[in-house]
Amino acid sequence: MTLPNTKLPTIYLKPGEIHISSKPSRVTTVLGSCVSVTMFSPRHGTGAICHIILPKCRCKNNCDNDCMQCIYNAQSGCRKDCADALRYADCSIDKMIAELKARGIRPDDIETKMFGGSDLVSLNQGRNSVINVGKQNIEAALQGIEEEGLKLMTYDVGGSYGRKIIFHTHTGEVFLKRIEKSVL
Repeated sequence: MTLPNTKLPTIYLKPGEIHISSKPSRVTTVLGSCVSVTMFSPRHGTGAICHIILPKCRCKNNCDNDCMQCIYNAQSGCRKDCADALRYADCSIDKMIAELKARGIRPDDIETKMFGGSDLVSLNQGRNSVINVGKQNIEAALQGIEEEGLKLMTYDVGGSYGRKIIFHTHTGEVFLKRIEKSVL
């Protein structure tokens, strides 16, 4: 086990970003209703992490198999340059898998972990309907993980508290600290 206070370069992963590296580094992020998925190939010593804000991209059906090159569609509102694609579970997972495959890493070589998805942001949709964004993010991430044939090794999702995670790109280790709702 690597100690979390080692002298590694530290990257703060902001919402809607991914980070992929085979160089030793420590990636940290804070999650509420957002979800982070980590992917690690022990054989290649390469890790990837995303910070998902929302479950599904409205533009997904209009993309040309690359979430960063979206085709304009006036009906869906998709822009020609879909720079916000990595905010979404489906696009983030697709992009990480594509980048790992480009490095010669197969899905069956990847250990996957998932964190976040707290019930901190619920949206009222009518009198009796509440949409739990965290739950939707968890479901969308699980769907993407399953569709890619990835192994989900561990997870810490849901609940009513946030999480701070530290991901080591060269070992796949994730350190987690739960954060009370009143602190967020």
